[in-house]
Order: sequence, then C-alpha cells, then structure tokens
Amino acid sequence: MVRELSGAERRNIREWELVAAFQAYFRSPVADYAALCLRQLVTNESLALVFPTLIWLISPWKGFKIFVVSVFTEWFNTVLKWATQRPRPFWLKPDKSDLSNPDSKLQNIEGAWEGDFSFPSSHAQIISAFVVSLLFEFSLSPFAAAGWILLMVSLSFSRSYLGVHFLSDVVSGMILGIATPSIVHQFQFVENFMQFHLSTQLLLSVLASLAQVAVLMAVRWAYPPVPTEVLDEWEKNAHAAERKLSTKKIRSRQAHRVFYPIFSFGGAFAGVALTHASKNASYLAEVCTVADITSSLPRFGIGMAGMLLIAPFALVVPDEIRKWVEKNKEKVQGVWFRNTFASVMEMTGSVAIGMWVMHWSADVSASYGLSCSTPVSL
Repeated sequence: MVRELSGAERRNIREWELVAAFQAYFRSPVADYAALCLRQLVTNESLALVFPTLIWLISPWKGFKIFVVSVFTEWFNTVLKWATQRPRPFWLKPDKSDLSNPDSKLQNIEGAWEGDFSFPSSHAQIISAFVVSLLFEFSLSPFAAAGWILLMVSLSFSRSYLGVHFLSDVVSGMILGIATPSIVHQFQFVENFMQFHLSTQLLLSVLASLAQVAVLMAVRWAYPPVPTEVLDEWEKNAHAAERKLSTKKIRSRQAHRVFYPIFSFGGAFAGVALTHASKNASYLAEVCTVADITSSLPRFGIGMAGMLLIAPFALVVPDEIRKWVEKNKEKVQGVWFRNTFASVMEMTGSVAIGMWVMHWSADVSASYGLSCSTPVSL
C-alpha cells in the first residue's frame, strides 16, 4: 500500500524538481570535485583549525567574536533543523523519476551523505555568518571582500548541487547567516559580557552551554519525531540516489553532534574571562601584523601543538567509541554507559579546547614573550 503524501511532502517534491534541474545543468566532473572540496570547509574539524588560526596569527579578540557568532549560528541552525524535520532532497523519490537512468534523476554526489534534516542549510548559514563577521571585524580591500563573498555564494549553492539541500534551504541559511552577525554587532553582546564581574562571567559561560543543550532537548521533546516507517522510506530513497552504494544511515536529532561547538563556546567564554582578569589581559587586545611575524608564528605553533594534544578527545575518540558500540551493541553490555562516557569525554575535551585557545595558550605565549602590538579596545 502506497503511503499518502502530506502537503509538506508534496511541496518538497515540487522543489525536488528544481534541485534536480539545477544539478543537471551544472553537472560535470570538475563541478563534482569543486563542490566536494567546498563541503569540507565547514566541518567541525576544519573550523577547529580556522578559528585558532585567526586568534593566534591575527587577533585574539576579533577571532573570538567571529567564533562566538559562528557557534551561535550553528546552534540556531540545529534548533531549526530539529523543529522543521525537513527531509533532504536526495531522501525523496518522486514517482515519475526514472531511477534506471542516472541522467534523469537527482543524485547524491559521492561522499556527500548527510544524515540529519535539511532546513536550513548549515553550510550556507555558517559560511555567511563567518564572511559577514570578517567584513565587520576587518578592513578588507574590495578585492578581498569580493573574494570572500564569492566563496560564500559558491559554497552555499554547492549544497544544492550535491543534492543535499533544497534551494530554499540555501537561501534561508544565507539570510539567517547574514542577519546573525549583524544583530550581534549592532547590540554589542560580546562587549557587554566583558563588563560583568569575573564570577558572573564564569557563571554565564557555564549557563550558556547548558542553556543551548536544554533548548535542543526541549525542541526534541516538543516536536514529535518523524515516524520510523517514513525514515525507513527516506533512507531507502537516499541509497537509491547514491552514485556509489554505502551503508550509511539517517541519524537525526543527535545532540552529541553539536557538543563540540557548544562546549568549546563555553570554554572559550570562560577563557576570555580568566585572561581578561589576569596579568595577561593585554593578550586579548593584540593584533598581529606582518611586522609581528616573529611572535605570531611561534605562538601559532605552540597553540596548534596544544590543539593536537587536546582535539582527539573532543573530535576523534568519542566518535570512535560510538562507532564501536554501534557495531558491537548486540555483543557488549553497558551500551548506555559507554555512550555516556563518550559524550562526557567530548564535552570535557571541547571545554578544554576553548580554554586552551583563549586562556592557557595566552599564559604560555606570555612566558616566552610572544606578543604583538595592542591597538584593539575591548
């Protein structure tokens, strides 16, 4: 018996045809490669390198503000995804699509599997927030600004090319991504945080992370999950749309996927508060120029060495534990305990990354006399 489609599903099918036409118009091996490369620019692993680079090589304070905007953007995107529960384009198969003809259907380009919901596009939202934040924080040349804007637009629409987002997901993500830093910049939220007493700042740092998790849990409770039979149908369609068949699964509304940004966010806020109250407070106001390269490069090297020691406990080991548990859940006991242990490790490691980037690395840099000019006012 064929399941009757809801109104929302029928609208998704109509927009599916737009994505299929968009993909078919631009389809080429070069476009495939470019889109897959652009996809890698907005991952937890890549962002774990981008923000420390901004902080240690250019400006701790400006880099921190861009980091705050980007993390809030990712969290808000997750809230919307969990509430709307919109399927990805490649999860759908209109009845009239001919799956036997690879040129007549929307394809999931190899390696671009996504297991959570679609609306809005997190890649489009995060890169838009990041680029607009750069434009607010730095005086870029027209050529550089145009280059960043081109990257923002290309990366955003590459998501539809890969078959993982509707065009409305992309446009909505870009609008929200542009709006977020504009609001944060207008109301000076980060600057106002620095006006509180240290104890209040530390309390707010903890509450900020816990509140984000609490809101996500409230959304998951308030919006019932998609029925299992519908998810199974979407997953079957998703595998039919793959160029190279995989065993990947739809894994929707999993909180641990946002633990790293949320808890590194709290750790970074606590680190800023402690650094601002310490003898190394001038670290936050530093801006490194080309003339400061003898200080900025060693500081970057020390910082990245610390990141390499801490990052596995936030980004690698917890996921490997979960994969092992999933693979062996029929054979081992204490599945809940092992998964909880992985989550606690991920949260702790993420807090430690935030603290390292914004506080502990400042202490190490100061001990070696690695400082740049300090023209920024907090």
